[in-house]
Amino acid sequence: MRHYFIFLFALYLSAFGVMLPTDNVLAKSSTWTMDNLPNSLLGYVWADRCISNCNADIDQWTTQHEWVNAGGISGLTGSISRSATIRNNTTGVTGDTVAIEVGDSITFIPTPDSPTDIYWHTTGGGIDTPYGFWRSDSTMTCDAGTQVLYTTASGGLARYWLYYALNVTPSTVSVSRSGTATLSCANQFNCTVTGPGTINATFTWTATTGKFYHAYTKTGRVNPPSADYLPAATCRKTGAATTINPPETKPGEDYTPPTPYPTYTLNVPAMSINFALTATAAPSVELQFVSFLRTFTDEIKNKFTLIEEVIAAYW
Repeated sequence: MRHYFIFLFALYLSAFGVMLPTDNVLAKSSTWTMDNLPNSLLGYVWADRCISNCNADIDQWTTQHEWVNAGGISGLTGSISRSATIRNNTTGVTGDTVAIEVGDSITFIPTPDSPTDIYWHTTGGGIDTPYGFWRSDSTMTCDAGTQVLYTTASGGLARYWLYYALNVTPSTVSVSRSGTATLSCANQFNCTVTGPGTINATFTWTATTGKFYHAYTKTGRVNPPSADYLPAATCRKTGAATTINPPETKPGEDYTPPTPYPTYTLNVPAMSINFALTATAAPSVELQFVSFLRTFTDEIKNKFTLIEEVIAAYW
């Protein structure tokens, strides 16, 4: 019956040109500030490095490939945020606090994972620090979303773009409920209120871990710059059993990445958000009808009063 009066009242409002209120989509959020971050992260590249005749012309250098620190990042800070909302499906209102009556259908909604949930910042690069990624592996790409630093490897012949990705394994979210109200739930997220009282709903995201990953591209010789000296836009990842592209090697060279790399594991604690709601008893059909008639009558009076004022002003 309540649904009928909601429909009838909405039809009445629209007939008189009155807009219904829009959805309240405010969400509750919780933020964890990363702690115990390393002072710096090193960025190694497989470099063609001068080992003799280094004071001679560059074409007379004797070089070999080896892992070289091409510049790291430092001053690391960061945070991870979570958010959630409650939706009253009966009234169509979504937000951090919603009115609930017995008979209403409600949904507990955790906000889907987004890269912007994972924020991190470094002072070691000239490019805006990228956001993180919800990934359970070492996957990363060399693009604008991970690009941090443009540098020259120490003693090397080439310039490099360095890329960093913070990959955090997705958490599992659950909802627990307590309180004096009674609910009939199809699952942990969708319920119908069957009795009045309090509803304490707690969203919990399980603890998880993350890692920083590094990759690089070579962009040419230092002196003179040459776009065709080394493969352009070749994204190579360090600290993995395999690379995105095989490296250049010479006989006897050991292509074992510096170990351990990555050297740091981000331990993300469990996070939670609590909602305190109250479900009220639905008014009787008679009271709903009386309330509807009063509102309807008042609106009619206001309309005719306005018409009378307009007539009086121009008669």
